[in-house]
Amino acid sequence: MAQLYKIALWNANGIVNHKYEIETFLVLNKIDILLISESHLTSNTSFKIPYYLVYNAAHPDTERRARAGAAIIIRQGVKHHMLNKIEKPYLQAVSVVVTDWYGPITISAAYCPPNYPANKQAFINYFNQLGNRFLAGADYNAKHTSWGSRLTAPGRGKVLYEVMQELHLQHLSTYKPTHWPTDRNKLPDCLDFFVTKGFAAGYLGITTNEDIASDHT
Repeated sequence: MAQLYKIALWNANGIVNHKYEIETFLVLNKIDILLISESHLTSNTSFKIPYYLVYNAAHPDTERRARAGAAIIIRQGVKHHMLNKIEKPYLQAVSVVVTDWYGPITISAAYCPPNYPANKQAFINYFNQLGNRFLAGADYNAKHTSWGSRLTAPGRGKVLYEVMQELHLQHLSTYKPTHWPTDRNKLPDCLDFFVTKGFAAGYLGITTNEDIASDHT
């Protein structure tokens, strides 16, 4: 039966060490679909959550250590099918298609590691793959004041904003910091947010709860 879904975005900085925290968060908040940035899983990692299915897109170089990556944790019983994963050094993404009251919608989780130059075509290819109606939650590692960053970065932030303008995409953000650096000389900033397409104004809502769209590092 078509329905509305409760979706959250979480930068876990490694989900294995946060397994019980994630389980509690899913249950207490009745989450249907949890999008994970920095899942830190390899293609051979077995990670399970009771009553949920887990799909992961790994960084292609995980032989030395698990790092980067994106994952989707979706409640069993939610009808869905997967799209092709993206497992490039500069972008990892995993996507599923579900159905709500208005028809099919692609839900995607992604992670863009910071140590790669801005790649405009990679963003275009990624968003075009998601179709005409999608919600893509990620740590884009892109700073732009439009979605609540302290400043606009001349590299990835500017490039991502230009792509969103060209493709007529919108963003959904808390406009609050989602990343708190371990280096005390660096300031918190907003790096985690949703990019959307095909939704009428007011259809999507977002909570300001710190557990959603936040970087738990």
